[in-house]
This record gives sequence, structure tokens and C-alpha cells, in this order.
Amino acid sequence: MTTDRSPQEKTFGELSPGALVDPGDGTVYRVNHTEMYRTATGEQRVALMVTLLGPDDPTMWKRPADGRIMLASDEMVADARARQQRSVLVSGLGLIADRVRSHVLPLPAFGARVTVAVASAVELSLWADAFGGEVRETAQAGWVFRELSVDLGDGDAMSLSLDVACPATLAEHRHVAGSNGGPGACSAVCACGAAVAGFDTLGEAVAALDQHIADPEPADDTTGGDR
Repeated sequence: MTTDRSPQEKTFGELSPGALVDPGDGTVYRVNHTEMYRTATGEQRVALMVTLLGPDDPTMWKRPADGRIMLASDEMVADARARQQRSVLVSGLGLIADRVRSHVLPLPAFGARVTVAVASAVELSLWADAFGGEVRETAQAGWVFRELSVDLGDGDAMSLSLDVACPATLAEHRHVAGSNGGPGACSAVCACGAAVAGFDTLGEAVAALDQHIADPEPADDTTGGDR
């Protein structure tokens, strides 16, 4: 069953805690608490305690109960949360920089390393493009690990590196290399990192690797025959 998450209009009196609303200025507010009341003239109104989605303090709204407001769309909520995350990241890194700049913190004796975890190889490539770096791939036990290391230091003055990585992914299983080294020295290598070696002919090594590709478990190296 698919839930309709398209923007909807609600009255202020219909809002409940947890609702995410769009006041029309590009921001998103979370409703924390609501309280209905009547004015001296008998008008039905509602007091709402709301918080801007992001690092902000709660604030009070007082609105007519039959006044209308849009619920925030999924896209608006995602954008607001991304702005919040960027703000936290920039603020945190800026705080470290300020403390170092003002001599509050001692200089690191063995340099500094900034470690970042991203969600995918695509995002990792964006970091690589931004810093002019190259993503390094390594295969191990059927998994591919990707990482980026950028040297931000200044020679012998200070060692500073940026290390970015994404979650490992299952490796492809296909032939990527082989060696025809003569009897007992022929081998073949799979894209996942697994290798077969110690065969008399390259054909035998390729055939053994075909068995691994057809049934990748286990992914350890295989040696052919009794050598």
C-alpha cells in the first residue's frame, strides 16, 4: 500500500504534535504542542509551540483555529534537514579551527586527520572531484572497499589529511588478470581479489577460476594440484 505524502492543507486546529508545517517562507517547523482556547470575544484560537527544523529554540504561535497552513512536503523536509546537517558540520569544524587559531588547543604532535563517512561510491566520487583526488579500490574476501585520501598538509610544517570512505560493496566476479608462468606457475585473478595459482597451464587456472565465479564462496586463494 502506498501512502500519499504529497503536501496537504490543514487548519491550525487540526494540527497535532509532530506535524511538520510550511509557513510559506521556505522554512519547515515542527509542532511540539497545541492548546485550544477562546478569546474574550468568543473566537476559537490555538496556541502552538513550534520549533524551526534545525538548531533553533521553540517559539509560540497564536493562530485562529480555522486558519489554514500547508504541511511541509517530503522535499522541503529533506532540504531543511540537509541545511541543518550542513550547519552542524560547518559549525563543528569552525569551532575546531577557532580553538586552534586562538592557541587554546596545543598543536597535534603527529599531525591531524579528518575522517568522513559518505553513503555511496557516487558521493565518494564527488568528494574526489572536489579535492582533485583519486578513489582507491581494494578487494578483499568478496568485498570492494573504496576510499579517498587527500593530503592537505604543508610539507614538513604539519601533516594534515582528509580521509573519506563509503560502505563496502559486494565485488564483481569476473576474470581480470592471469599469468602464464609455465608448469606450476600459472594463475588467474578474479575482480573480487580471489586468485588461483600453481597450475601447469593458464587454461587450468582459468578453469579453476571459472568454478570460483560460478560459486564465489569461499573467496580465499586456491592452489592447484599437489606441488
